[in-house]
Amino acid sequence: MEYQVAFEGGTSTSYAIASSQERGQMFIAPGTEVYKGQIIGIHQRPGDLALNVCKKKAATNIRSNKEQSVILDTPLDYSLDDCIEYIQEDELVEITPQSIRMSKNPKLAKKGRTSLPFYAMSHIFLSETEE
Repeated sequence: MEYQVAFEGGTSTSYAIASSQERGQMFIAPGTEVYKGQIIGIHQRPGDLALNVCKKKAATNIRSNKEQSVILDTPLDYSLDDCIEYIQEDELVEITPQSIRMSKNPKLAKKGRTSLPFYAMSHIFLSETEE
């Protein structure tokens, strides 16, 4: 099982999630804050897939197009146990009072794995701050 990973931080939109869910199952809902390198879903093809779930629909030619409603699947609700089961050796589980998230980590990245040009850089770990 491979992951869909956010390559841009921001607030996820239903427009972007609708196109992303065609490739696999999502872990996030519209309006969720995401950061660069966060794992946002799963898919079945080899290699991690970098996606932008923060893009907005272009506002061109608004009058000619009716407002189309987007039908989204319910995001996967995963527990701490599920996250620990899913992660691989180059990934982390982030636990906060509001959420449980998974992300890529450059310090634990597999050698030769070049399908993602970026990794989560926004994490501050207790082990790093105690030094």
